[in-house]
Amino acid sequence: MTETDRKLDPAGVGFVVLCPLRNLGGFRTTVRTIHGSFPGQQIVGVVGADASDEEVAEFSREVPVVRAGTTVTSLVNAGAAQIKGDWICFLEAGTLARPAMFRQHRRFGPKDILFRVAGRRFHFADAPLEGLTVSREAFERIGPMADREDSLEIVKTFWALDAIEHGCRFVGLVGVRL
Repeated sequence: MTETDRKLDPAGVGFVVLCPLRNLGGFRTTVRTIHGSFPGQQIVGVVGADASDEEVAEFSREVPVVRAGTTVTSLVNAGAAQIKGDWICFLEAGTLARPAMFRQHRRFGPKDILFRVAGRRFHFADAPLEGLTVSREAFERIGPMADREDSLEIVKTFWALDAIEHGCRFVGLVGVRL
């Protein structure tokens, strides 16, 4: 399979719904909009270690849910480990997954890490995790984000340095509506 054969195709995207605050209503909204906009795609929910067994059972009525650690990056890593598709897209609970969200993405390949530019945050470390899309191949090659209590920006910066060492490039996408 050549690199051009592995360009981002919305049919090959698996979704990770991050729910660190255990917002069941927001989680359901996001899962339902993914089902409506991208039928048949794999969806995995991720909650923090502080979620009770009852909460995990409630979230699991929608899609499979895994319990991660106490940091946002532990949620990212746990979710990414569950995705079987070629691409991983991270969304926060409460986000609407719109059918046009991958319209700009089709020209990018497996070494591209796509992030959403929002609120004048043009650098990957400052940008929101919401909408981050990375090929599973690249995520596995780079390795997981550090599971540390440091600021998310610092953890993302070090992960980005590892990604660059592995030949990946970061692409900020302007105008992606979520």
